[in-house]
Amino acid sequence: HRHGVQLRQGLPITLRESTVALSGKSHLPKGRRRRYEQATYSPSKRFCLACQPALHRNAVQGRASTIPVGTPSASSPPRSKLSKRIVTGWLLAFAGTAVIFSGDVLYTLVLVLVAMLAQHEYFNTVMKTGVKPARRISFVASLAMYACACKFPLQHQLGLPLGFAAVVMWFLVMRPKPGSIADISTTLMGLVYTGLMPSYWARMRCMKDGLGVADGLIQNVDCAARWISPLPVANDVVTQGAVTYWFT
Repeated sequence: HRHGVQLRQGLPITLRESTVALSGKSHLPKGRRRRYEQATYSPSKRFCLACQPALHRNAVQGRASTIPVGTPSASSPPRSKLSKRIVTGWLLAFAGTAVIFSGDVLYTLVLVLVAMLAQHEYFNTVMKTGVKPARRISFVASLAMYACACKFPLQHQLGLPLGFAAVVMWFLVMRPKPGSIADISTTLMGLVYTGLMPSYWARMRCMKDGLGVADGLIQNVDCAARWISPLPVANDVVTQGAVTYWFT
């Protein structure tokens, strides 16, 4: 090329391809051809960014500013980050074990706190779209299901149909203006996904027998818990439900 080698280094791939495509004389009018010829340089001339078009100059400057020099690859994180991940994983494992073997009531309270926060966030999200769910009814029905799962497991199955009936009566009978299908469906979804389903964890955790766990394993775990814990260990700390829940 009699005008020198075109600018290739430092440009993105798409801009580089467009520059190559537009470099031919037959594809450009005379005025644009001169402008692109100014963006080239020859080995005998010193290249100047001021002679380039603004698009090429910005691309070269942005390319040069975003490429770090001497930085490690993103696929191999530093050892400090890996150590933090390992420590965080072990801390979460110990915290989860402590919550599982904390007793029926304390475990249920922690689960209720997490589930109610999740339900509150879910309702706030759907309310931004114009939907108006029955939040109070859903909260009360969810609390009733958790209480039944912990202390009255035989009545736990009644929580969902009674909650459904309360939601439908509120939207279709008790309100002056009936609720929409979206209001009813979002309320029932929040009741099922953040109320009913997590409550089965509490029900399984509070089970004392019927899960087929060997008595020897229960005794060994109970002895280990009494040796580790500085406080007296209650009878509902190590149960078949707690051991099954921890292993699953």
